[in-house]
Amino acid sequence: MSKQDQHEGIPTREAIAPQVRSITDRETAGRSRRPMLGGSKLGVDCSKLMASGLYCHWINDYPNRVNEALANGYEFVSQSEVEIEPGMGAASADSGDRVSRIVGHTEQGGPLVAYLMKIKQEWKNENDAFYQKRAAAIDKAIRTGTTTPVEGAYIPKSGIDYGSTTS
Repeated sequence: MSKQDQHEGIPTREAIAPQVRSITDRETAGRSRRPMLGGSKLGVDCSKLMASGLYCHWINDYPNRVNEALANGYEFVSQSEVEIEPGMGAASADSGDRVSRIVGHTEQGGPLVAYLMKIKQEWKNENDAFYQKRAAAIDKAIRTGTTTPVEGAYIPKSGIDYGSTTS
């Protein structure tokens, strides 16, 4: 490195820049990269289901979560509907046809199982819009200091006291 490429003995950015590879170069050099969509983080490729208009989501078998998902239109994904990536071990954490993985442990120390579930993308969008509308109403109430109850929001029996608004 010449003196021109240094300032007070420290290499200049211009001198270093050609040596640093971009993130894109690092990610693509010598290996292919699969997108992390629709369950592939746990070794399952859901691209065929997604192409047919379905949304896939891992749902933990935590108290009532799977039942809530079923009530909201989700269905279990069967092993025949997806591709299991090689080297991921068993195709499922349970003995049935449902795609599942052990993702942690419960408070009691047993295995926490996540099930891959699917829903029509249109229905998921409707569910998201419903929950977003509710969240926006709660946010608006918080920002404006409104004590008018928002459907589904928690209001203690004693009400909400914002204290004195004058200084």
